Amino acid sequence: MSPALTALIRRQRSLLLALLAWAAVALLLGAWLVFGWGGRQRTQQIDDIAEFLAAFIAGAACLLAAGRHRGRSRLAWTLISLSATSWGAGQVVWSYYELVKGEQAPFPSFADLGYLLAVPLAIGGVLCFPTAASRATSLIRTALDGLVIAGSLLVVSWATVLGTVYRLGTGGVLAQMIGLAYPAGDVMVGTMILVLASRAARSMRLPLLLLAGGLLANLLADSGFAFLTTTNSYGPGNPVDVGWVAGYLLVGIAAWRARSMSNAASQADAVPERVLPVLPYLPVAAAAITAVIEELQPGELDAVIFWGMMFVVVLVVFRQFLMLVDNQALNRQLESNAVALRHREEHFRSLVQNSSDVITLIDQAGRIEYQSSSVERIFGYQSGQLVGTPFSELVHSEDRNQALRRIEEAINIEGPPISVECRLRRDDGSFCISEITITNLLKEPTVNGLVLNTRDISERKALEEKLTHQAFHDSLTNLPNRAAFRVVLDHAVHGEEHRRIAVLFLDLDDFKVVNDTLGHEAGDQLLAAVAKRIEATLRPGDSVARLGGDEFAVLLKNMEDESIARRVADRITRQLSTPFAIEGREVFVHASIGIAALVSGEEAAEDLLKNADVAMYIAKARGKG
Repeated sequence: MSPALTALIRRQRSLLLALLAWAAVALLLGAWLVFGWGGRQRTQQIDDIAEFLAAFIAGAACLLAAGRHRGRSRLAWTLISLSATSWGAGQVVWSYYELVKGEQAPFPSFADLGYLLAVPLAIGGVLCFPTAASRATSLIRTALDGLVIAGSLLVVSWATVLGTVYRLGTGGVLAQMIGLAYPAGDVMVGTMILVLASRAARSMRLPLLLLAGGLLANLLADSGFAFLTTTNSYGPGNPVDVGWVAGYLLVGIAAWRARSMSNAASQADAVPERVLPVLPYLPVAAAAITAVIEELQPGELDAVIFWGMMFVVVLVVFRQFLMLVDNQALNRQLESNAVALRHREEHFRSLVQNSSDVITLIDQAGRIEYQSSSVERIFGYQSGQLVGTPFSELVHSEDRNQALRRIEEAINIEGPPISVECRLRRDDGSFCISEITITNLLKEPTVNGLVLNTRDISERKALEEKLTHQAFHDSLTNLPNRAAFRVVLDHAVHGEEHRRIAVLFLDLDDFKVVNDTLGHEAGDQLLAAVAKRIEATLRPGDSVARLGGDEFAVLLKNMEDESIARRVADRITRQLSTPFAIEGREVFVHASIGIAALVSGEEAAEDLLKNADVAMYIAKARGKG
């Protein structure tokens, strides 16, 4: 099992254990409040202490999560931490009145300041979570979604809690405003919960949904508290208090989960579009059902509910209009992208079909799956004719093993493309030298094979061979030139037979007279004829080269004794003594020959050639021919 998978399983297991512990705490506290274990005073102590402890735990966890993030994510978790801490501070004041002073907390008090301050801090935190950049119409639509949700929740809250608090409110203006602030804040928090669900990035969706669940639990507890307080039904140790404890513990779990993620994961990864259009209509449906129920009650429909529904309907119509505009723009963009994609596809197809290379796709077993139409122009096969054929059948039998090894190497070793030269069979049965570049695209889902770019390099090879021949051969006699002779001589000197070699250096006597009397063309003919006669006198394995002008060199190898060099020189002399027929005239030519053999066995090739040259001049000085 990979380390990444092991870590993922460990995190999921830890989250499951945390949720089980959360559920156990919530159930235990709920049972304690319902059954009043330990008496009323003990129950009240457990209730108050659990509430502010849960809030402080959530605040600490959110602060730790903020430390692991940066930018907007850090600010968001910091504000959520301050919200939880503010609510916990308010609960500490509330608990002081109940547990220390033994009296009911007055209304309003400093506890309400902590409770109410938690609402804008939570809203600010939710709004700070980063989301993906969007078009202007989408941003406006998001704002409309928030208004639609807020208006719908306001209708529901007015029919259930907010209206009751307003109608039954007593006391001064400040007390009534604070009393209304609780359910109004719940409406705003509920709006932010749905906005948070719609903005949740895929990578951060679980922590943010846990956070939304915690805020929802707090909302329900706040609404229940406001309603029960207004109707004088709330008392210490009421089961509705479980909502705050469960909510803030869930916020803490969300922060703990987000703490284990990198900041990059919190940068928006948009929620699927199929969820966004439906989400705002859920509270609209709840508001519509509430309005229908209110309409069925005796008496006239409440004006706030009526005008609230009208406001929501107008917003929904305007939202639908923006969605229509947005969809039309999206359709135009999709059409434009489709046209551009079609143009690129046609451009690519034209490049492939008119390429000087044959593009072949083979599977891992080596069978041809596709070939570009250029195979007809280069190899004579019809397009698609070779599909299903093993590529190795096209390779010359002498080159097949090498080509298969290179293909196997491309499959097993990931890296840059691999090249190989081999002979491939044409449709007419002939073979051409080809260069194949093999690219491994087995892991590309759209290709899933090896791509072979094949080009015919027969002409290039022929040209290379021609240039190589010209570089090492004399154009007049077609004999090896001085450079080629030096290579052969070096190899012979350093080879195993270096003690049994000799060099003959030949220079034609009075060749200048031939050029002066018969012309250079006749001189060239004479040189070519001399080269042929010298070649005819040599033993198998010996070689001759034209060094330049009228100078020739002969390399004798595998000599049984030193007299062989003299006998070869004598044969060359006798061969040249026969007159040459040049332009209908008999031309006599003789050569002076110098012989040099290895003496110490340590002479270099240049020394051997120089010694033969010196010997030739000595021979010429003693008498030509």
